[in-house]
Amino acid sequence: KGWRGQLTQAGILATDAELQELQRALENTLDDSVGQWLLCNYTNSNAELALDYQFPEEYQMQRSVVDLTFISNDTRWIIDYKYSLPKHSESIEDFQQSMQRRYTAQLKHYSRLFRELGPHPVRCALYLPRIPMFIEISLD
Repeated sequence: KGWRGQLTQAGILATDAELQELQRALENTLDDSVGQWLLCNYTNSNAELALDYQFPEEYQMQRSVVDLTFISNDTRWIIDYKYSLPKHSESIEDFQQSMQRRYTAQLKHYSRLFRELGPHPVRCALYLPRIPMFIEISLD
């Protein structure tokens, strides 16, 4: 009931099935060791962090919003949450590769922003709570 009210206030009308799926995603995250790791209280942890920037090759200010970032073991982590699921006929491996292809550029962009802000090495990943699945994205 609480989520329905909050979503309605945000202008989102959720069906019972959508709320059940949201509940399942939350339970998956809490039951998953990686999901638990992401929810720990880390140094410089920020959720929905808005970063304003202007690169030399661009003329106007831009804004990027990072889902989750924190420092763990002297490494800056950037986590992008995705609510996606594989298509009915898609294998988990194909789905994972598709997600990597789709979001690598975005995570490389976030990595560039954080490399400008601090000395820590940066690692990036997608987290899909509906499965659950953690996909580290190579920045090389």
